[in-house]
Amino acid sequence: MLAWKEQVTRVLVEEDLVDFVTNPSTPLKYTSQAELARDVVSEEYEEWVIKDQKLRTFLLSSLSEFIANFVREWEHAWEIWSAVHEICRNELVNKIKLALREEIKNTKKENQNVKDYFGRITGFIGALVALVGDDVTEQEHVQYILEGLPDDFGSLRTIFRARGEEATVAHVEHLITNINNQLPVSPLPPLGSLNLGNEGNDNVDDGAGRGSGGDRRRGRGGGH
Repeated sequence: MLAWKEQVTRVLVEEDLVDFVTNPSTPLKYTSQAELARDVVSEEYEEWVIKDQKLRTFLLSSLSEFIANFVREWEHAWEIWSAVHEICRNELVNKIKLALREEIKNTKKENQNVKDYFGRITGFIGALVALVGDDVTEQEHVQYILEGLPDDFGSLRTIFRARGEEATVAHVEHLITNINNQLPVSPLPPLGSLNLGNEGNDNVDDGAGRGSGGDRRRGRGGGH
């Protein structure tokens, strides 16, 4: 349908008929009460009717029989154009909907932090609702989140599926954050590379061990 719209629009532009279907203005059938009484139709209106019916016929002939059957009942060209335009819009909406849902399914946590991962999925879901009016339940939201988690979170997915509980997104985010904080992200550094000093503690001196040893030696010396 989108291809049809492009082709027909090209013809309308070439024939200077775009306004005829997008911004229709029907001339007065009778220009005065006297002509109405005598049923004398204005020439401008008659010309418009002829052009309208020709364009209506063209639009119907350009459509597939299946689609034409849905819009054949409309009397004027602009009505058929509007009806087909709505079909095209619905087709585009469905394409956007499928594309956004595919993006959500393909979103993986990988190296993202929990906040960014949740934000990305929530952003796509927000677009679904705002752009195409596609409602996403809390449970669907949770499932999208769980499916994008790495294997380290396999047990969490199993737990939620086994329990069948209706977890909220906030609940899942809290659990994932806690689990994520417990997962090793890199090997521990060698012990010798750690700074085990006591800088900033006024009650303990950096050389406390040595000083204590010296005190003991002085204590022993005092005993002689």
